[in-house]
Amino acid sequence: FYPQTVGKKRSTTMKTKTSIHATNDEANLKRDQSTPSSSSDMQSFKLLLLILMVVQNSSFALVGRYTRSSVAAEDLYIVSHVILSQECVKFVVSCVLEHRLSKSSSQGQNLWTSLQQHVFQNPLDALKISIPAFLYLVQTSLLFVALSKIPAPLYQVAFQGKLLTTAIVSVLMLQRKYTLKQWTCLVTLGFGVAIVVLGEQHIGSSSTDSMETPSDVDHNSKGGGMGMELSPSSAEVIRDGQQMAQNMLIGLLSVTGACFCSAFAGVYTEKLLKKPLIPGESSKPPASLWMRNIQMAFLSICIATIQILSSEANQRKLDASPPKSFFHGFTAWVYGLVLIQAVGGLL
Repeated sequence: FYPQTVGKKRSTTMKTKTSIHATNDEANLKRDQSTPSSSSDMQSFKLLLLILMVVQNSSFALVGRYTRSSVAAEDLYIVSHVILSQECVKFVVSCVLEHRLSKSSSQGQNLWTSLQQHVFQNPLDALKISIPAFLYLVQTSLLFVALSKIPAPLYQVAFQGKLLTTAIVSVLMLQRKYTLKQWTCLVTLGFGVAIVVLGEQHIGSSSTDSMETPSDVDHNSKGGGMGMELSPSSAEVIRDGQQMAQNMLIGLLSVTGACFCSAFAGVYTEKLLKKPLIPGESSKPPASLWMRNIQMAFLSICIATIQILSSEANQRKLDASPPKSFFHGFTAWVYGLVLIQAVGGLL
């Protein structure tokens, strides 16, 4: 009886081990089969995001430059009105996406419960996003100034300097490590931007100098024929050249400031999103990306509204004429620009 019982137990144990190994092999096979698919899907999603960001940045440069240079000064829209409009669009879209994300979660929440959890019950954490909100507002204002002063191609090339500034800020704030190949690419990009900017400045200075030729001056008979004065047309051309050089300087300085604002705001937001959980801290889930966008858009709306009201109050003190209405100068292109910027903020 004893040998037969032992043999049966051994047989049962061997069958159980065999079935367990078979189950594990099937699970490993399914995991190996699903891993390449998920990896390829992630690569495709990243490629789609990259294409959308390229299209958005290029469209903003071209449409923004067109809307700022194709109409008279009195028909121009006010930049703060465009910024407030795009932040309202971002706020509404982010609320919709956060509501869908909350409903699809395991807890079955909705937008209101998510707002209670991440805003009303934790207002200090929500106020942390005010720093990047203010920086992004400054960045957008500087970009509109740049588009008013320099051509769209030069703006597009110069604004790529944000990649270098973002890398430097991420090293300082996040202690991120970059490989030698990555630093080589970033430094090469910086040199490329510098070459384009210096070349454009050289062309501008050469055109200004060519305006001041001897054929453009009138010789006076006074002072033994040695005195020279510029003709009215030549003086106007020289003033235009000097104005172009001044616009170039203002535009490039605006792009530089926008690059640093973009770097600090982006890295700071990433630091908030990737904040590690502290042991003993509340186990509430962290705020999602869409919730952070809601907080940022709401604070941006508040800041932009205060800026508009203060600007209109100052204008009433200095000028008796009433300020422009909110949608003054808004055309189909301007509405398109608002949508482009709103989509860019969500990307």
